[in-house]
Order: sequence, then structure tokens, then C-alpha cells
Amino acid sequence: MSRTAVMYLDRKVNPPKFARRFLRGLRELEAGAEYDLVYILKGYDEDETCAVLQEHEALGGKKALVFYVPDTLFALGTMQVVARQLVHERILIFLSWTRLETSNWIVPFEKAMDMYPNCGAVGATGSYEMRDERTSYPNYHVRTTAFMMKRELYLEMTEGRLGTGTDEYELEAGPDNLTKRMMARGMNPLVVDRFGAIYDVPEWYLAGTFRRGEQEGLIASDNRTYDYEVSGPWRRRYLIRRAWGKQAKFTWKGWVARLKSAWRWHYGER
Repeated sequence: MSRTAVMYLDRKVNPPKFARRFLRGLRELEAGAEYDLVYILKGYDEDETCAVLQEHEALGGKKALVFYVPDTLFALGTMQVVARQLVHERILIFLSWTRLETSNWIVPFEKAMDMYPNCGAVGATGSYEMRDERTSYPNYHVRTTAFMMKRELYLEMTEGRLGTGTDEYELEAGPDNLTKRMMARGMNPLVVDRFGAIYDVPEWYLAGTFRRGEQEGLIASDNRTYDYEVSGPWRRRYLIRRAWGKQAKFTWKGWVARLKSAWRWHYGER
């Protein structure tokens, strides 16, 4: 058994192309370290076969530990339920829209956790964005997809806090969010990029992984990073300032490049 469980959420209601794309990334991109794959079938009937996972394993992909959960649970609550049944030291959580973008994708997470064992969490993306009027700027939060935590810490810090969709948003970016709880306990949540750089909270803006430049540092993309990638000038300016404040530099992307990004998201194999 590896010390890290890579947990992926496959929602039955989602188009299968998203799970297929994630699994293709696992096969084609070297992880750089050992891990166990935990594949969560959300909304599937108990013991229902998953064609995408069968295809992955038939193509030589890593065998998965499979868990079935009802679709009544929300994403982080689902991870909580499954994490209770694991014995791994660390968990690396990927939600259903995730696409791996680089080889050695697990290495920056493991490196940061090894170097800074009291960091609490390591994310591929973070933001200062305010959730609402209750959260003053900067509202520090590691985004809750493509992030690593010690399994027992995740269970401890999410206990009794998950149950509804609102609970999940509050846990990520509310006034008493997961990141702020860690910081209140002397922990120092980190963001990492695909090049191996590690960013402390005041430096997240420099990471180039979320709503900055062309997000060149991304280890794993998702629907929110895609939204920024294909946005026109005015929306992109809005998203940049939401994440990083009015002082953040604005860069725009031409319409041809945006069309290419949209095609890759909707039709690209990986």
C-alpha cells in the first residue's frame, strides 16, 4: 500500500468524457511517485459496472479501489465518507471536472508536504476571492479540487461541517473556511505549480495557476480554470480582479486562441 490515496470522483450524471480524460491522463502522464487510485462512483447503482473504468484497466491503467456512494451526497462530503474507510496517510482529491496537465503531477504535492509537514494543505490552485459580504478581501482559500491533505486532518477538520451544497461552499471559501481554520492553528497552507515551486499564502498570486496570465503553472485544470481560459477581455478582467484584487495585472487572449481552448475542453482526448 502506498502512503497516498489519489481520490477521483466520477459522477454518473456527468458526460463520461470527463472521467475518460482524467483516466487517460493517469495512463499517459508519469505520476513521479507511488499512489493508490481510489475511484468513487457517485450515483451509480451498487455493483453497477463503469464502462470508463473498465476501459482504463483494459488499456493497462492502474487498478482502482472502487467505492459506491449515493448522489445525494455532495463532493467533499463524499470524500469524507470514503476517506473514513481508507488507511492512507495522505489523500489527494480530484473532483469530476479535473484534467491532468503535466507529467510528474504528484511530485509537487508530495514535495511540499515533505518539506513543510505543518502546512495543512497543498493545492494546485488558491484564491483571495470574497465569497460574499461576510468575507473581507483577501479571503484566503485553497480551492478544493486538486489538493492534498493528511487524511486524518481532513476528517478532523470537516467533521460535522458537510451535508449540503452550501456547507461545501462555506468550507472552501466561507468566513470560517478550511484554509482559515488551518492558519488559526498555526498551519501554513501552500500552493504548488507544475515546475515544482512552492508558494506561501501572500505569494499565491505569483503562482500562475489560477486566473493569472495563461495559467501556465497548472498541474490540473478544471471547469473554473477553463472558464477563465476562454473568457473574453471584459469577463477575464472581472475574474482576475475577483481573485486577486484591483491591483492585479490584466492580460487578454485572442478569439482564435480561445476557440482552440474551447475545442480542447469539449473534444480533446486529454
